[in-house]
Amino acid sequence: GVVLSLLCCAPYAALQMNFISRGLRLYMQTLFVPVYNSLLMVSVTFCGGIFYGEGALIDRKARWYFTVGLLLCLSGLWQLTLRSSHGDGGAEKQLTMFARRSQATAAHRQKKEMT
Repeated sequence: GVVLSLLCCAPYAALQMNFISRGLRLYMQTLFVPVYNSLLMVSVTFCGGIFYGEGALIDRKARWYFTVGLLLCLSGLWQLTLRSSHGDGGAEKQLTMFARRSQATAAHRQKKEMT
């Protein structure tokens, strides 16, 4: 049982790691990680409710609240994904300035060592 479960889960775990790696390569960590975690939470909650039949156990009012909450989560995720994948550029500008300063300092030290 356990070995079969691990063998069935291994391809999905490899795919998940591949997608995480790609996402972190393409997008800022502050954008990708919250979107990834939130989508994972929403999908696990939704699919778990279907798999375990919890949707049939709740009344109409509770189902309505769940649907509204789910839509609010998804609309928040949608708003988050509308942000630029590179942020406002402030952090990028600071890193560029830091890199230039570091290069200038290294060049100055090299110049000193040569004389």
